[in-house]
Amino acid sequence: MNSELYAKVRGSGRYCRSVTARRKIGLFLDAIRVGNVRAACRRHGVVPKTYYLWWNRFVRSGFQVESLLPQSRRPRRSPRRIKGYKLKLIRQYRLAYHYGPERIQLYLERNQGIHIARSTIGAVIEREGLRLRQNRQPAKRKHTKRYSLPCPGDRLQMDIKYVPYKIQGEQYYVFNAIDDCTRWRMSRLYRKKGIAEAVHFLRHIVDAAPFDIRSIQLDNDTAFTYRLSPQCFGFIHDFEATAKELGIQLRFIPPGEKELQGKVERLHRTDDDEFFWKISPRSFDALAYALECWSDEYNNLRLHKELGWKTPAQHLNHKTIELFALVSYIANGCKPVIWPPANPWGPITSSITRRYLLFLDWCDSHPLPVTDLSGDYSSTSTSIKIRQRLTPSHIPSLRVRRQCSNPPSAASDPASPSDAGF
Repeated sequence: MNSELYAKVRGSGRYCRSVTARRKIGLFLDAIRVGNVRAACRRHGVVPKTYYLWWNRFVRSGFQVESLLPQSRRPRRSPRRIKGYKLKLIRQYRLAYHYGPERIQLYLERNQGIHIARSTIGAVIEREGLRLRQNRQPAKRKHTKRYSLPCPGDRLQMDIKYVPYKIQGEQYYVFNAIDDCTRWRMSRLYRKKGIAEAVHFLRHIVDAAPFDIRSIQLDNDTAFTYRLSPQCFGFIHDFEATAKELGIQLRFIPPGEKELQGKVERLHRTDDDEFFWKISPRSFDALAYALECWSDEYNNLRLHKELGWKTPAQHLNHKTIELFALVSYIANGCKPVIWPPANPWGPITSSITRRYLLFLDWCDSHPLPVTDLSGDYSSTSTSIKIRQRLTPSHIPSLRVRRQCSNPPSAASDPASPSDAGF
């Protein structure tokens, strides 16, 4: 036995409190005392290769007991680690737009052609310290069922939002309206929150909306109704009178049930997260112009998860084509003009639903013809077009009307403002 080596190893672990390090030192002392490494390893249940790994590290450190403590297994280099241009893009989307991992992944694929796993983007956000808020337990509400009405204009949700900061000491208000089906929005900035502003906004959205508005859902604010104002019972509210004049049905939610206004409330939060925090307007006009640009971007450029990662304008176009196909299908006696030669669903049945689905499938690969209510198809093909910008300065071209008493002719342009239906 090498007494000098034995004493040196024993002296190194005299004041060690780590159980792991003391176990390794005991193995070294047993191997030195016995003079057989394999026998000592067999007694302690350690592979000889591991013994020599520990022993060489211990000797290289000058018999320092710290070398026997658990070492980090972190690799010295990570060739596949996100860095450089990809890391810069993730940081930009996160800091400039407050996007989450799923939306960042989508924009990287569509705009840059870069595919990165969602979990990897989340790990990069954690590693770079880009978390924006702590995850909170969602409140348990009784209105948790999600729904979406089938046709554009069936119902709009309207609400009033306070601008989260004052401009030159003045508090301004934003009137928001969002379509339940297509998520198409209209916003307008006002200096006050009153009945006159609500009536003006109602007339504005009726003129600017690319579809007929059949009903509007809103809360019981005094700008909209006198329902909860006992001192005004018996008076006719100007907003309700204007809605009746325009043929719009108003639906007021019960008091305290803000969850029924989920879409417009979520719109308020989106505005806070993606718009208001990154602008600092100095005047009312500057904020009004920025809000108009943001509404245009929201309708035509921003992708929505609830819409299958489409913009509201794209979803509106899709819904319009579906309605156009349905009208054409009914006008032609519930059968398409040219049936597809290869029927993927087998023999044709008498089910109206199945025949309509087959017709939509056929329309995906064929130009959609124009028809009048008599069922006569023209040879001119057309497609539904939506303007790229839906600004309040002009009335958008596409009008989805409830009545089809005056359909356009075959030679007319379906995108002309004079069209009143299909």
